[in-house]
Amino acid sequence: MADFLCCHLTTSCSADVGKEAELHFFSREVSPEAMRKAERAACDAEMFGTETLGVIRAPLYTYRNRAGKGLPAFLSNAFAGNARAQLLYGLYAKDILGEQEIRAALEASSKAT
Repeated sequence: MADFLCCHLTTSCSADVGKEAELHFFSREVSPEAMRKAERAACDAEMFGTETLGVIRAPLYTYRNRAGKGLPAFLSNAFAGNARAQLLYGLYAKDILGEQEIRAALEASSKAT
């Protein structure tokens, strides 16, 4: 299970209040062609538009001279459940961003409009 990163247990989901749910988070490195193929396939999925809106690419950059753009602006959006925490954990666990970069993006996200 090299792709498994973490699991969270929640005691209430919006659809089933009072029910427990396990939220699993996986990460896999893929080739650019495999990513393009997955993005195209997501748009053709049976549940596209109802249960999924496709693949979303998080911007992993922050402009030094334009605060609140890139990753900070992305992080200022509303995330479902603990998706924001899982994204940040994944970026750190896979050594894509360091702790200081994540802290700076979080700080700037609170100022993003």
